[in-house]
This record gives sequence, C-alpha cells and structure tokens, in this order.
Amino acid sequence: MFAFKAMSGQLRGRDGAAEDFLPAGGGRKRDGDRLGLLVDRLHAAGEDQLGADAVVGDRDHRCEADVVPGDGSRIAYVTILKGQEGIYVRPSNGQGSPELLFKNPGAFLNLSDWSSDGQSLAYAFSDLSGGTLYTLPLDGGGGERKPTVIAHSDLRMFAPKFSPDGRFLSYIVIDKENRPEVFVRSIDPASTAAPWQISSGAASEAYWRRDGKELYYLARDQAVMVSEVATSPTFTFSKPKVLFKQQAAEPDRLGHISADGERFLALPPPRGPQLQQITIFDRRGQVVQKVGEPGMYGQPSFSPDGKRLLVGKADLKTGQADLWTIELASGKQTRLTN
Repeated sequence: MFAFKAMSGQLRGRDGAAEDFLPAGGGRKRDGDRLGLLVDRLHAAGEDQLGADAVVGDRDHRCEADVVPGDGSRIAYVTILKGQEGIYVRPSNGQGSPELLFKNPGAFLNLSDWSSDGQSLAYAFSDLSGGTLYTLPLDGGGGERKPTVIAHSDLRMFAPKFSPDGRFLSYIVIDKENRPEVFVRSIDPASTAAPWQISSGAASEAYWRRDGKELYYLARDQAVMVSEVATSPTFTFSKPKVLFKQQAAEPDRLGHISADGERFLALPPPRGPQLQQITIFDRRGQVVQKVGEPGMYGQPSFSPDGKRLLVGKADLKTGQADLWTIELASGKQTRLTN
C-alpha cells in the first residue's frame, strides 16, 4: 500500500509520554479551496512539540493523511472545504478533480489507511473522552457511504491500519499513563476477543509487511522493533525484538516502511528553518540512499512497487507546499498539487 502518512511518524515525548494529538495552528480550522496537509502535533507534558510542522497547500486548508490503493492510481485525504471536513480522493498523477467520499459531521478525523483490496478506508476519532476506530466502504451502492464503528474505548486511539488480508487492525492506544502502545484487534465489530498489546513502549504507529508475517514500530529508545505475526487461523505474534537502531546522537524519525519490509524511510526531527534530508535505511540500519536535496518535507512514503516516494514538500522561497512524487532511480520529481 502506498500511504502518505501525515500523522507524525513518532509519538515520543518526555519519557515517552503522550498528552494529546493537536493539529498545527492549535486546532484552528479555516476554509480554503486548495489542497492542504496538516502534520499532526503531539504535545507531551505541555512542553514538547512533536511531529513535523508541515502544511501542504496553505494554512487555510487542512489535510490529515493521504493514502492510495494498491495500484497507486489515487490518493485519499482529509480536508476542510467551506467549513465542512470530508474525505476526498483524486488521481495520484495530479490530474482530474477531487471527489468527495464522506462528509464528517465533526472535525479532526484521523484518516490512516486504505485496505489492500482497495475497498475500504480506516480512520479514527479521539478526544479527551476517548477514541473510536472506523472503517469506511468505498462502494456506497449508489447511496451515502456509511462508516462502521469497529471499536470504542475510554482511551484515545489513533492510526488504524489494515492487516494485508483485511482481517485485523493495528492501532495506537494512549494508555492511562499517557503513553502510546501498539495494539491489534479483529476488524469484526462483533468480535468478543480481547485486543493484543504488541509493544511495551512505542513511539510510532505500526506497519504491516505485505505478506502479513511481520509488524514493525519504533520503540521509545528509537530502536526499530519487529514482531513475527500470523493472521490465520487467528492472530498470533512473537515478542518484539530490535531490528536495528540508528547510531546517530539524535536519530532520524521513522516515516514509512516498504511493503517487503526491506527499506525504512526516515527524516530528521523538524528544527525550525533547518533543512531535512530524506534517508532510506536497510534492515541492518545501514544507509541505502539519500533522496533528493535537503528541504522542508512532510512524512514520505513508498509506492506499492517501492520505486517512488510520495512526499509533502515546501517551497523554500514562498513557503507554499504541495504533494510531490519522487522517482528513486532517476530522482525525477513530479508535483501533484498546486
């Protein structure tokens, strides 16, 4: 799955604590008529601002996440137009007009994944009263598309991600100690099986390998963790182990993982006007490739075939930011939005 994750790839704060997901601009919403990207901010203990501060399009238009189905032909995103938040889809080549899939009656929907069969989206909504995981069918049968509530909790939940076979969801739970953890549960709303806690100290969402045999996440000490998993006949997992840990004094943030689990995208933490370099690591933590020139980027992600990246990039002169694709072999860059 080719997913552009606008949510911070890292949930790390002071001692790994997590207090709240807040949008850039402190949660203010405005109308706009251009595509925008909001990279969520996570504040920890009232002092640490976490996640990348990137806006694609302009400040008047908010977009939480972009995903495309397996063929890489479309992107889906959340934005506000004329005071109404909704999920939109458009071709990934930048041509054509966006199509409204779903009008959200509220605000700050956390869109996070597109199923491997291209039939459903996954998203979450959380506030201080708790969180809810949803799936949204793309085939509305000619009528209004209605989301399905998969689970509700008194705890906040974020970043639901489909297992490759579509039978389970991984997601983040902010526990009672204000710490994020990775969980997996059945996608069946009627299931009475308790969810499985995978992590013991997480700093990112989870990523499934394309064959459904491994699940990855970032630990609070910045180590990339891997758990061997199976989804048939039921879900099982092994105790997570360290796959690799960057040796830098301040490691880059994990942004996305290739579908085969062989390459790992990372960006330096945002530091005001300081430029960022997109870097690809292998499973041993060795640098495979540095992508493009240093710039101001949102979280990048791999295409299904691993040959392209989708990334939010800001113009250094004007501050205008848009979605771009980057060909890894040639370095060719194509702007999708304007």
